[in-house]
Amino acid sequence: MSYQALARKWRPHKFRDVVGQAHVVTALANALNQNRLHHAYLFSGTRGVGKTSIARIFAKSLNCEQNVTSTPCSECSSCQEFDQGRFVDLIEIDAASRTKVEDTRDLLNNVPYKPSRGRYKIYLIDEVHMLSRHSFNAFLKTLEEPPTYVKFLLATTDPQKLPLTVLSRCLQFHLKHLDTSQIKQQLEHILLEEDVSAESQALLLIAQAAEGSMRDALSLIDQAIVLGNGAILENQVTEMLGILSTDQALLLLEAIEKGDANLVMRCLTQVADVGVEWDGLLKGIASQLHSVAMAQAVPKSINPSSPDAERISRLARLMSPQDVQLFYQIVLQGRQDLPYAPDGHAGLEMVLLRMLAFRPVSSTRFKPKAIFVPSTKSTQQVPQTAHPSIPVVAQSELSALKVQVISNHISKVVPTECSVSVNPSPIAVSAPSSSLSMTGLRYQHAECNPKLSSLVDTIEKDTQQDHGQVVLHSVLSTEHTTSIPQYSVPQVSVVGFSKQSTSSNLLAVRNMLKNRGFQQERLPLKKYSPVSTCSKPSSPLSMIERVAAKNKFTDPATFQTGSTLNADLSAINNDYYWQTTKVRERVLSSIIVTPEKTKKELYHERTPEMREKLERESIKRDEWCKITNTLEVPRRVKQMALHSAMERNGKQMTLILRPEQANLNNDKMQALLTDALNRQLGASFTLYIELGDRGLTPLEWRDKLYTEKLTEASQHLIDDPHVSFICQFFSAILDAESIRPI
Repeated sequence: MSYQALARKWRPHKFRDVVGQAHVVTALANALNQNRLHHAYLFSGTRGVGKTSIARIFAKSLNCEQNVTSTPCSECSSCQEFDQGRFVDLIEIDAASRTKVEDTRDLLNNVPYKPSRGRYKIYLIDEVHMLSRHSFNAFLKTLEEPPTYVKFLLATTDPQKLPLTVLSRCLQFHLKHLDTSQIKQQLEHILLEEDVSAESQALLLIAQAAEGSMRDALSLIDQAIVLGNGAILENQVTEMLGILSTDQALLLLEAIEKGDANLVMRCLTQVADVGVEWDGLLKGIASQLHSVAMAQAVPKSINPSSPDAERISRLARLMSPQDVQLFYQIVLQGRQDLPYAPDGHAGLEMVLLRMLAFRPVSSTRFKPKAIFVPSTKSTQQVPQTAHPSIPVVAQSELSALKVQVISNHISKVVPTECSVSVNPSPIAVSAPSSSLSMTGLRYQHAECNPKLSSLVDTIEKDTQQDHGQVVLHSVLSTEHTTSIPQYSVPQVSVVGFSKQSTSSNLLAVRNMLKNRGFQQERLPLKKYSPVSTCSKPSSPLSMIERVAAKNKFTDPATFQTGSTLNADLSAINNDYYWQTTKVRERVLSSIIVTPEKTKKELYHERTPEMREKLERESIKRDEWCKITNTLEVPRRVKQMALHSAMERNGKQMTLILRPEQANLNNDKMQALLTDALNRQLGASFTLYIELGDRGLTPLEWRDKLYTEKLTEASQHLIDDPHVSFICQFFSAILDAESIRPI
């Protein structure tokens, strides 16, 4: 007897022999046992998963001489003929070779004839998606209403190509891919029956190469048996498949875990000498990284019988989960980039070097330490010259800030002839020398720049108001002690200004600038001419000038008349934006209605509901709005009424028409409007029309009401605690132009 391939020899002949398709087998068995049989079945799925085998078993069950059952006897003549492939009433058709409509018509011509041997005539059409469009059209009517003794079994690997009219006439069963463990288990069973020795790792490689197809796996087993002369060995299987064994992928991962680049390159050279597909190697590394990650998350997922279980467990202990996840992403990205590499070897080297070079960033959130504020009963007394409303720490910080502000301003404004220096001296909280020296320094340079003194006063007032909110970073000692640390005033020199100022002072100025100019920073600034002859027009704006510019925004009158800046601050590019790690309360200013803002509001697109609401409210607040709303006049006449304000005196009615609508005023329009008013009011009025701006027209009433509602809505948003929370914690800015009332 000639040799029969394993894929044909071990084709299942009963439902219980089918591997991995329990959802299909159960449905068909129940249908057979309950005699709920459809006339057309469609089996779909990838190659080698059992579509044709299940269809033959189903046909065999229908024609078994014992009965229609899910467990055919396999002993009667019908079952034996089915097993031998010569049952006369089973008509198998390869649609890939018979695609023409003539072939389909020849097939359908035999449908009316009853079966000659069995209970049912079975038409098994394989690769049915290959039929032509005309063949499907000729097949539809018979497929929908076949004779009771005819069953259609269709099989396809691409159900998307089938017409919807065919799919709707069939019961569709989709066969899934087989799992690697299912294929490996079935191979072990078959090789045990065939008395062939095989290594477990070799069977695993074959099961993985089969990609869910049992037929492909059995074909590879046949090839491996011939190659190994009756035995299946791992090294021969890897050579046959042209892939690497898991040992080589694990070897590379162990070298990467040690962090030795020389060792990694030597291992890669050994792998390259074997002759390997580079994409397959990356795929193997990714597979092993997946096994390591699973071993870290679910230790029970490791199969103790696997030859690589111990090595995977060791890697799971030595490598951190972050490294494993990062390596996995690098390998996946490397597979995508491999076609763009100069060659496969260089691409793989870069992937391995990337795995050695990068590590996940471990970042910890900065938690600022609490600032110790001494009690009022401390032995160190606050001097009488200090502000009583400012804490001791904030007072010393204010003194250091004043020195820096003046020194920075002097270095940019005062010429070399006006050189002044401040000697560094420790400033203790208990000593009033800081404030005294600051006072002297401030008055000493008041003549050089008169606005310097007022600016220092402004900073001092701001500190009094915001001393509980400003974060004094890197000023206090990191240790929580009862003693108050001393601060050193940096040396100030006009000729060569020292930049040893502490970062806390700059941050304090930055915070003040950001808070005070939060709402006003969008306003356009006018260019100012320099006041002092000592200033340099071409020099960039200093920190003190930015603070001064921001402070000017709080007073519109001072903003219009002030002259402290010599450049347009709207064009300043603030390269350094510092974000504090401690959330400070952001105070939103109230809404200020300006003529320019009101003009923009009038161009807002209003919804029909808002227009009706404004019209109703204007009727309640003005008599002329009520009259014009019910006027039955032509549109141009009503337009003239809407752009007019009314003044009524007895039987005389005067309309003040806006000058820009003067073209509407003529004798005909006046006559029509007079008649309409007399009819509506039930009296005879004398109408006069003047041009002017007195009073409010109905349209102006609506604009006024809309502006009030918009202002109220804006104020509600500012007062809303949720909006304040978002602005505080996420540094959000409320866009006033996007607010619309409802």
